[in-house]
Parts: sequence; C-alpha cells; structure tokens
Amino acid sequence: LFKTVSYKSCLPESHRFEIQKRNFLDRFRIRKSLKCFLKKLGNCPVDEYNLKLKYLIELSGIEPSLDSETFHVNRSSSYLNATISLVRVTGETGIQTSGGCRPDGIVEWKTFCDFQEI
Repeated sequence: LFKTVSYKSCLPESHRFEIQKRNFLDRFRIRKSLKCFLKKLGNCPVDEYNLKLKYLIELSGIEPSLDSETFHVNRSSSYLNATISLVRVTGETGIQTSGGCRPDGIVEWKTFCDFQEI
C-alpha cells in the first residue's frame, strides 16, 4: 500500500503544503515513521474507527502543529447578512467555535465537543 499510494494524498491540502516546505530530512523522517506505522498496522485487524484514530495519533506524534484545522463558516443563509464564525478541530481540545475576532485581534474559543469518548 505504501508503495502505491502517497501518504500526502491522504492529507488535507494545507498539511501537504506544510510538509512540502520542510527540508529533505524532515520529509524522510515523516515518510519513514508512517511506513513503520503502516507495517505494524498491516498485521492487525482493525475497523474503520480504530484505523482513523490510530492515524490521527500517529500524525499528531509526528508533527503536533498539524493536528488542528480551522474553518471559516457562514452562519447566515443569506449572503447579504453573512456572519462569519470560526470552527477549529484539534486532536487535543476537540471541536471549538468562535464568533470571530474581537477588536483587539484575539479569538475567544468555546468548546463544542472535546471527544471524551476517545
């Protein structure tokens, strides 16, 4: 599997760009770590839930800054009255929402779900 599918094709586009910016040794280390992970995983029968969980754990162990994504969301159904809010998904703090930036530029996050069952 590792020889036929690039691990980068399974990552969000922003993560791919971050990895491509890194030097050769960093990219080699990431590729080697994922290859070892896939070899270990190949010997274990797992369901889809466990596979996703193990992938996220491995990704956050390799590069902690890659374990979060922030999305801009339009809360209004009308484009004329568009209210933009932010949604952040991280492995450590779960799903958080924000109404946007305060005038001083600081974003105040409210926890929506913290993945306690994991």
